[in-house]
Amino acid sequence: MCRVLVFGACLAILLGDAIAGRAADAASKTVPSVQALFRRAGRIVRGRVQFTRARPLEADGWASSGSATTAAKIDRWRFVFDNQGTSGSRFASAVIKYGKSGFETVMGVRPAFLEDNRLRPLPRMTLEDAVARLRDAGFQSPFSAVTLRFPLGPSSSEPLFIFGFADGSSIGVGTKTGTVAPLIS
Repeated sequence: MCRVLVFGACLAILLGDAIAGRAADAASKTVPSVQALFRRAGRIVRGRVQFTRARPLEADGWASSGSATTAAKIDRWRFVFDNQGTSGSRFASAVIKYGKSGFETVMGVRPAFLEDNRLRPLPRMTLEDAVARLRDAGFQSPFSAVTLRFPLGPSSSEPLFIFGFADGSSIGVGTKTGTVAPLIS
């Protein structure tokens, strides 16, 4: 009987800490860096048996308010993982979203996400740095979305923060070189 009470008390403490941690993240209104979120998302995704070898592909962020002028306004994220390395899994990709309530449930996707190299290692450049470089290059308009990805093909030799604007244009910021340039679709 004593073991059951001790186990129950420990479980209540652990669950309380987990819930309090989520509530603290949401209440603080400061979203962790995309790299920190990507690492946390990876631990969650790889914690499921069908995604044990999943690797980061891209992160798509947007502002719940509709547009952003700073990195701090990007408070919603979707993380995509390449899962082709997990033998026996019926899913080639995995997706997990992050928002005001924290991380959502991992979703398996049967087809592979194409047109991206894996993000390994995750770029060191922060979203704040990328926004600063974007502004320094003269792009002052609010952006509607940002994507961190390493596109396949000869046009990109490094991972990019890609900012999408209301007029349909996209501007890339190189995470290694800091180069800011419009992207041609």
